[in-house]
Amino acid sequence: MVFVEGINITNETFRSHGRDPLQLYSVGQLGARYNVGFRYTY
Repeated sequence: MVFVEGINITNETFRSHGRDPLQLYSVGQLGARYNVGFRYTY
């Protein structure tokens, strides 16, 4: 089996909120991540 995975490919920021949407805890931008791999059994 071969697999390809893309995480945050549009390079969006993330935001963490408290109980209220105006209560902002953190904002960050981690960038895009890509994984390619394969798995086999015999």
